[in-house]
Amino acid sequence: MIRRFFLPLLVGLLAFLPAACDDSKSWKVAEGQPAPDFTLPDLDGRDVRLSSLKGHPVVIRFWSDWSPACEEEMMAIEPIYSELKGQGLEVLSVNVGQHEQTARDFVAKLGVSYPTLHDRHSEVAGVYGVVDLPSTFFLNSTGKVVGKIVGEAKDGEFVALVKKAIS
Repeated sequence: MIRRFFLPLLVGLLAFLPAACDDSKSWKVAEGQPAPDFTLPDLDGRDVRLSSLKGHPVVIRFWSDWSPACEEEMMAIEPIYSELKGQGLEVLSVNVGQHEQTARDFVAKLGVSYPTLHDRHSEVAGVYGVVDLPSTFFLNSTGKVVGKIVGEAKDGEFVALVKKAIS
């Protein structure tokens, strides 16, 4: 009886595994594609529309406060943003699926100055195909994706992709 139940289940899972592990299918937005436009509220309730930043390189950082990598890297982004915002760099920090006050408390604790947007129901994250946090997209000034990082960035990877977006 157990064999009859678990064997089809195991076969089904094994059939699904290659598709689940295929990174090209897990990303809905690939390099070279235009980034999907979206509008999300910032933590002050003002709507921010991605397309309003056209003409600027943009970093979109999807995060939640429970990820240790999110905290460390969001603090590491601050000096890069401060240095390069004069060259037009925009950074959008997008909190995914958490209560607004949780996001507000987290960014206040970190002291970041770049805008934080609130994707309460993970809708924009879903459009982008985000399955792991943090996930970061790098857009050039025309709005095309020139790079992405899933999880924690390797040494120098973040800065290299920012420079690619700016050039």
